[in-house]
Amino acid sequence: MSGKPLISVIIPVYKVEKYLDKCIMSVVNQTYSNLEIILVDDGSPDNCPKMCDDWAERDSRIRVIHKENGGQASAKNAGIDIMRGELVGFIDSDDYIAPEMFERLYEVLTENDADLSNCDILSIRDNGDGSISQEIYFEPFSDQVLSREQALTELANDNLGKLNILVSKLYKSSIFKTLRFTVGVNHEDDLIIHRILGECKRIAITSEAMYFYVRRKDSTMGEIQQHNFHLGSFKGLRDAFIDRYHYLNDLGMPETAEFVIPKIYALLITNLRKVNYIKYRYEMNKALPEVLRALIMSKSLRNKYRACKLCLMCLLSMFK
Repeated sequence: MSGKPLISVIIPVYKVEKYLDKCIMSVVNQTYSNLEIILVDDGSPDNCPKMCDDWAERDSRIRVIHKENGGQASAKNAGIDIMRGELVGFIDSDDYIAPEMFERLYEVLTENDADLSNCDILSIRDNGDGSISQEIYFEPFSDQVLSREQALTELANDNLGKLNILVSKLYKSSIFKTLRFTVGVNHEDDLIIHRILGECKRIAITSEAMYFYVRRKDSTMGEIQQHNFHLGSFKGLRDAFIDRYHYLNDLGMPETAEFVIPKIYALLITNLRKVNYIKYRYEMNKALPEVLRALIMSKSLRNKYRACKLCLMCLLSMFK
């Protein structure tokens, strides 16, 4: 590995006894060995803290942070604050990766003079009974290199669904010189990914599937998906989409920003069908004026989403 840069691998750890060893083993056994593996114990109440310490004794590349529980965003920030690598990647502690993932992501990054490289994801469902099954998780990636503007446009149009996922990527650490995750929210990845892409000149994508995303019922997202309405999830996505809309406008990409508007609208309508809007009307109402104002100002979408504007006017009067 002489001459190759250090890659910091940040792994937040919380209540994953069943999965942690497999995750860490997949990182320790990478063909790219110049790694700094940062395990962030986010106040896990189980045996995970000891498991992290045991792994640090077995492999000198592993560093452990023990902290009070603060959530995924807080754990990622803690890892970013101490990382020493020129490059950085994130892994969820219930997932695992192919042995060659970081080697290939480094090659893809350097060959294309990119700031970020991204591999494809295989979704594995843990059925909770000892069995697993493979699922299709969005459309497969194709090999391509995107400019910042192209990547943000794809994100706004949701054409590359896995582009907005933090894991399965290798980043230049300089991207996070000023960026940090917002603590205390759901969907913290959605709230930051457009800003990450905005820091990149080139994004290189490989169709090779080297990240294995384990979907389980007792995960944070699994708990959210089991309920008809989850206020934290709604607020997280609402704030992410609205921030994305303003960020794209600030970058001088107003036409791209307009494609975020229907996503906010769809989020509102979908949740209004499920929620007791009297109980949650304050949180729902915070988003409605923003969407209505954007739709009224929109030019290219004005005719296409005329019906949306009319519906939102009715909704707005409902929430007064």
